[in-house]
Amino acid sequence: MSVSVWGQSKLSPYTRHYVAQIKQEQVADAANPARRVLVKKSNARGQIVIPAFVYLQEGYSPDFLTSHGVEVRSVIGQVLTADIPLDVLNEVAALDGVKYIEMGTPVQPRLNEARKEAFVNEVQTGESLPEEYRGKGVVVGVIDNGFDYTHPNFYTRDKSELRIKRVWDQNASGTAPEGFDYGCEYTTAEAILAKGYDTDQTTHGTHVLGIATGADNTNDKEVYGVATDADIVLVSYNSTNMYTGDNTAIIDGIKYIFDYAESVGKPCVINMSLGSTWGPHDGTSTFDRLADELQGPGRLLVGSCGNSGGTKYHASKTFEGNKPDTLATFFNFTYTGAPYGTVEVWCDPGMDITFVPIVYNVSENKVQSYDPARFNDAQCENKTYNFDVNVDGAWGALSVEGEINPGNGKTHLILSPNYSYAPGYDRGFYLISSNPGTIHLWTDAYTTSLSSFDRPGYIDGDDQSSMDELGGTGKRIISVGAYVTRDHCTKYGVPSYTDEITNALASFSSQGPTPDGRVKPDITAPGTYIISSLSSYYSGNKIKSHKFTWNGREYDFGYMQGTSMASPFIAGVMATWLQAFPEMTPEIAREILQKTSRQDDFTGTIDGGSNLWGYGKIDAYAGIKECIRYESGIEPSLADNRSHLVVNDGNCVRVLFGYDDSQVALQLYNLQGACVATRAIGKVAAGEEVTVDLDDFAAGIYMLRIMGGNTKSMVKKIIVQ
Repeated sequence: MSVSVWGQSKLSPYTRHYVAQIKQEQVADAANPARRVLVKKSNARGQIVIPAFVYLQEGYSPDFLTSHGVEVRSVIGQVLTADIPLDVLNEVAALDGVKYIEMGTPVQPRLNEARKEAFVNEVQTGESLPEEYRGKGVVVGVIDNGFDYTHPNFYTRDKSELRIKRVWDQNASGTAPEGFDYGCEYTTAEAILAKGYDTDQTTHGTHVLGIATGADNTNDKEVYGVATDADIVLVSYNSTNMYTGDNTAIIDGIKYIFDYAESVGKPCVINMSLGSTWGPHDGTSTFDRLADELQGPGRLLVGSCGNSGGTKYHASKTFEGNKPDTLATFFNFTYTGAPYGTVEVWCDPGMDITFVPIVYNVSENKVQSYDPARFNDAQCENKTYNFDVNVDGAWGALSVEGEINPGNGKTHLILSPNYSYAPGYDRGFYLISSNPGTIHLWTDAYTTSLSSFDRPGYIDGDDQSSMDELGGTGKRIISVGAYVTRDHCTKYGVPSYTDEITNALASFSSQGPTPDGRVKPDITAPGTYIISSLSSYYSGNKIKSHKFTWNGREYDFGYMQGTSMASPFIAGVMATWLQAFPEMTPEIAREILQKTSRQDDFTGTIDGGSNLWGYGKIDAYAGIKECIRYESGIEPSLADNRSHLVVNDGNCVRVLFGYDDSQVALQLYNLQGACVATRAIGKVAAGEEVTVDLDDFAAGIYMLRIMGGNTKSMVKKIIVQ
């Protein structure tokens, strides 16, 4: 057995884990992605690089890193995203100005009726509202892969103009966006259409984007999306195969999209139908904290909560702390012929942890344990255990890397089992502590789960706190679960039914709570067998609903399901809400969701939020009425048309027109969204004044809408006393 002892390191456990995997040549490449760990990434000089979050000490700027070959990307306060050449990683970590290096962790995509179910149709048609709400004047960003830029779903409703304004393909070669040194940016419709598709050539992103913003109704199937008039900005996140990317590039993409929206003076919502099992799941990860910092008024993030419902990739135990206690469990490997995987352990601050690997001889009902490894404020006793079949009854190795995480003070371990097939032996571990607190474990969900194997004293895995990082755990991110609006799809003209129950929570939808006690998800939306656009460049299997030809090319619509489909539905709804309330913050959006979400026999009565349903099922129509109410109490922004002056004078309103206009009409709405009065004015001249008597209306707040042939629709708050 070989043992290596480290002190508290500037390198995160995953960074050390990855470097060890590189040395053992166990990191995936494009030809062999099956291990589902981060692939090797190289820079222009052919060096293997570590994509990472780099924490700087106060008073240091990023410039001092460039002389060491570090390529800095985004700068957010004292945290950077950067590529560090592997061969200088230890050198960079030793620099006085570097506080901590956290390698990016793997990211994977999370895979008509819905609009009707969520009352989106009423929002789009403007029923009893001041106007139609289709995301006009709002930027919808999507970070994903598998985009077909040419699909008619992403044109204006009359097919006259492409709505995709910017594309950053992080995997392509070419001119990178300003401030970045990788990928290729496309800034004109001509360049975007000439490229046609991103380098991924799958279809996940095309389907997701169609749900959020699709506007095509060419074939009368009514399968268009929610924010049909929104501008679109796309980021194809960095990956060399369809499974893996890293979360540092996702932060770069968020910043890129928000920066574009700010440059054109428009509010923005970004969808991330992506997930990762790596992280503390409590909102304190570097990704979550940077994502929270980047959000604000008119800047929202929406993410899928994950598809881990019904899995056993999580386990936890609370320790009383009055005596030594033990959490014991076994690895349950997906690939029994090649048992390997990862388990991440997060322990509450102040817990002194002892780790002990075990091998269980099934036939003899006997447990063999091994030397302990200690992890606390004073030591991080990282070890690699090598097993010999003649001694241990099992072949292979198990490494444990640990730290006291500087972001949240928690004891953080990564376990990396890599065994050979050994029938008759189960492999597991003990975690021992005498301190009070809770320990949470998460596996990578693909290669490993956790099991008691029905043995007394051992903990079985569960799907509690199974929300993904990236979309499911951030404190300001709107996290979305999925419920069932269609329980079947049609294959070869024949309905194919699932075991899902219409209107119930989707069986795969991940659930909360977060370890810090927050309710997740925040909201649920339709997520099963949603029909949306498919990439015409994707040659893999598609479950098609229909196809048609446009501009000489065949395009498909088809079925997909997952919280990946529920998340863009909410992102589209948020775009319509931002049209009504451009300064909406994540906190106000959550307040509106809590106030307006629907509850029924399936959700049950929700008081303060549910870890299955969030605040309930989305009601886009009730929510937009709340947005109008919120906007009524805010001073008009500089973008408002101020050429006409509105004076609320006692119990009348005087409108002073600033220029000649025709077909002028005034409409008065109450805060329930109902039109209570209409007055046709016709032609007006500059300087003309029109008075509206309000004596017949009950006291309260109203919205006055001014329309005209030359007037952008104006909505002003009116108070009747």
